[in-house]
Amino acid sequence: MSWDRTSQVRVPTVVSRCSIGLPGGSPGYPVGVSHAGPGGPQTPRGRAVVVVLGIPLGLAGLAFALTAWASTDSDPAAAVPPQTSTQVSAEVAGESLAPDSAVDTPAFEPATPVEATDSVESTDDATGAASATEESSGSESGRSGPSDINLANPGLELVWSIETEDPVFFITVDDNVRDDAVAQAGLEVIRANQIPITAFLTTNYVGEDTEYFNEVTSYGGSVQNHTVTHPFFSDPNVDPYFEVCTAQDRLAAQFGDTPWMLRPPYGEPYFSGASPANLEAASASCGVNRIVMWSAVVDNGNVSYNPGPTLRPGDIVLFHFWDPKFAEGLQMILDIGKANGLSPAPLEDYL
Repeated sequence: MSWDRTSQVRVPTVVSRCSIGLPGGSPGYPVGVSHAGPGGPQTPRGRAVVVVLGIPLGLAGLAFALTAWASTDSDPAAAVPPQTSTQVSAEVAGESLAPDSAVDTPAFEPATPVEATDSVESTDDATGAASATEESSGSESGRSGPSDINLANPGLELVWSIETEDPVFFITVDDNVRDDAVAQAGLEVIRANQIPITAFLTTNYVGEDTEYFNEVTSYGGSVQNHTVTHPFFSDPNVDPYFEVCTAQDRLAAQFGDTPWMLRPPYGEPYFSGASPANLEAASASCGVNRIVMWSAVVDNGNVSYNPGPTLRPGDIVLFHFWDPKFAEGLQMILDIGKANGLSPAPLEDYL
C-alpha cells in the first residue's frame, strides 16, 4: 500500500485502471446513514448528539466518580474507574449510525475461502466453458456478469470512477427497500428509461424483496455485495470474512449469481485511512475482485460531485433505495447526464 499525499487516500498498488480521489461530503446528508464521507458525528447533527448526550452523561459520570471516591475509604476494592463522558457519548451516538437490522445477525459460520482466480480458470471442455459464460452473464435474469475486461484482469482493484472517453456514467444503488411507495416510484423511472442499475445489497435488510431487485437489475445491471450487517470496516472488531463471504453465499442463493463487486459501507476503511488489508484479503478470498466506491452522490434531491462541478464521463453515482426522493433523484441525474451528453451504462461492462 502507498499513501497518496495529494488525494489523502491510501492507494493499493494493484490499482491501475481507475481514477482515485476522495469524495467530499454531501451537504444535508442524514447523520444516521451517511455514506458520503467519514462517520456521522462529522456533521452538525452528529456533533449535537455528542454534546446533548455528553452533558448529562458527564454529570452522571462525575457523580459516580464522587461516590466511588467516597466509598474507597471504607472499602478499597470498591473503587472502580468511571467511564468517561466522551467514551459513553461516542458509543451511544455511534449506535445511531448503522441502520436498524430487520433480521437478527446470525452466528458466524466461516465460509470456505475461495481464490479470486478460481472463477476465471480456463477449461478444455467447450461445453463447460459455454455453460460458465452463460451463467456468469446472467442472461436469463437480464443481469450482467463479469465482463471480458474483468475476466482478463482478475486481480483485486479499488475503483472510484472509470477512466473512459465514452459518453457514459454509472448508477449504483445501496442497501435495501424500506418504503413501498418509494420503491415503486423508483422502479417506474427505471422501467421507463431501462436504466442499468448495479444494486449493492445488505443481506440482513433485503428480506423477501427478491422479485423487486430482480426487476430493478434486469436492464443490464446486477446484484452485488454490501455486506451482511452494514458495519464500519474501520472498526477492528468487525470480521470482514463474515461480512463479505457470508453475504456472497446468501446473495448467490437468493438471486442465482455470485457477486464479484463489493461496496464497503460508509466507504470505510478508505475514508478514515485505516488499513484495508483485512478487508481486501477477505474480498479476494471470497470471490470479489472489484471494491467499488463512488465519485458522485444523489441524496434527497441533492447531488454532489468529486471533483465538481458537474457529471463527467465515467462517474459512478451513489443512490440509496430508502431515499424518500429516490425516483426524483434518478430522473434528475438522467436529465443532468443528458445535458452533458451522457447516458447511463452498465457498470459491469466497464469493470
